Amino acid sequence: SERLAALGEMSAKIAHEINNPLGIIKNYILLVQKAVGNNKEAKSHTEILGQEIERIARIVKERLDFHRPRGLELQEVDVASVVNEGLILLERTTESKRIRLVKRYEPNCPYIEGSPENLKQVFMNIIINAADVMSEGGTLDVGVSCKEDEVVILFCDTGPGIPPEVIPRIFE
Repeated sequence: SERLAALGEMSAKIAHEINNPLGIIKNYILLVQKAVGNNKEAKSHTEILGQEIERIARIVKERLDFHRPRGLELQEVDVASVVNEGLILLERTTESKRIRLVKRYEPNCPYIEGSPENLKQVFMNIIINAADVMSEGGTLDVGVSCKEDEVVILFCDTGPGIPPEVIPRIFE
């Protein structure tokens, strides 16, 4: 119990140390947004930066609150939009690794109940893993389709696949 208390105290200090520069970065992003004026592309980039700073702050807070978990705040989610947000954020990564993206989003899929931020984090992890194993380039096929009252999400890449001995531990 003393170790857990020390770990909690250390986590709080780390979270505080991370949140201070995040707050400063957020303020400077607001200044840059004002300075870019009507430049739509620059405004779009700074909005994405602001959203990702908020996401980092939420992740830090969630890790800090890990020992006292709260219920998820679920809402109606358009899965294709969330997948697409993750792809946009990782666009430079996929481009630099010469990965061709194939997007197949079936129109009019039902919304699901979920946490858009948690889903985006999962989707981005899958995309990053796919990009990591395709260091020489390849194709990442991303699909969202409907099957009766279900939404099916597909990620398929031209990487080497997961070694059989790793499969039992993929969620660790």
